[in-house]
Amino acid sequence: MNFIKKKISELKQNPKNPRDITGIALEGLEASIKKYGYLEPIIWNRQTDNVVGGNQRLKALNKIKDPNEEIDVVEVDLSLEDEIDLMAVLNNPFIQGTYNRQVLEILAKIEIKDPALYDKLSLKQIKELARDLKKLLKQD
Repeated sequence: MNFIKKKISELKQNPKNPRDITGIALEGLEASIKKYGYLEPIIWNRQTDNVVGGNQRLKALNKIKDPNEEIDVVEVDLSLEDEIDLMAVLNNPFIQGTYNRQVLEILAKIEIKDPALYDKLSLKQIKELARDLKKLLKQD
C-alpha cells in the first residue's frame, strides 16, 4: 500500500462497485467535503486502473473540484479477483461494528445547526433520521 497523488480526472468509477448513492445523499457528501475537506483517501488499483474504495467520494469530487486537482489516493496492486474481494470487504455491513448506545442517544437529540451540510435535507428527512436513531436505541 502506497500513498500517491493522482488527478481527479485520472480516476475512474469501478463498474463492479456494489454501492450506489442517491442524489440527496450525494449532495450531503459534497457539502461534507466542502466543509471538512477530503479526509478519506480513495483506494485505487494499479493493475486494473479502477477505484476499489471511495467511488461515492469520487462522484462528489467530480462535481465540486477541478478535475485537474491532484488528491492523495491509496494505491494497491491487486488482481481483478482480489480487487472484487476487497470491494466486498469494504462494503460489508456485517464487519463495520455496532452502534454505541450512549453516542446514539446524543445523536438522536442533536439539532441541525449547520445549514451548509443539511440545507438539501427536508425537515421530514431530518425527523426520519432522528426516528431511525431512536429505533436503533430501542433494539438494544
